[in-house]
Amino acid sequence: MYSFATGSGKTSLGLQDRYTSQFYDYSLDDTPRSTVQSTNYIDGTLDWTPSGNRWSTGLWVRNLGNRHYTASVYDAPGTYGNH
Repeated sequence: MYSFATGSGKTSLGLQDRYTSQFYDYSLDDTPRSTVQSTNYIDGTLDWTPSGNRWSTGLWVRNLGNRHYTASVYDAPGTYGNH
């Protein structure tokens, strides 16, 4: 977090990186089509605190790059429709 004085208070800026590596999701076998790709999100915050530190206000943004990823998959061939 980076903070600096502004007007009659303090402004703080922050960035956070959220990374998840590739994994297999809901699969009977770890097949390539049950793979969920790695994800990398950048989040940001902007806060302002007036002199006296009695309160603050802020904004936060998730996924600044507006990236879209597959969150989960279900791979179970031959398990539905067979009676």
